[in-house]
Amino acid sequence: MLSIPGTSREVKLKSRPRSLPQAGDFEVVSVATPVPSNQEVLVHNRFTRAAASLRMMVSEGAENVEGVPFPALRPGDTLAEESLGEVVSAPPGSGYSPGNLVRHPMGWRQYAAVPVQACQLV
Repeated sequence: MLSIPGTSREVKLKSRPRSLPQAGDFEVVSVATPVPSNQEVLVHNRFTRAAASLRMMVSEGAENVEGVPFPALRPGDTLAEESLGEVVSAPPGSGYSPGNLVRHPMGWRQYAAVPVQACQLV
């Protein structure tokens, strides 16, 4: 069984870029590893997608663009994107078991507490 650390890492938006994003616009921070509720699956992420839409989500002025189907991110927010990870724990009756691979939208973080309905078995 996987040992769950007390802290994990997340990639957060540090500042909104005015043009192409640079490494300094982001930061890797240590946070407390999430404790899932009885309606959440704890997932250890293995891969996270980096889609072109992420540039729009982090860019200066993103919150003023109408009709975009994803939210603008603010400085301090963890980058949102689809991730693939391994289930560490799941509530009884959820249909998930430790070791399952799932996709979810919780983004650039080492561990995620994902609502059961937001997971998709791979």
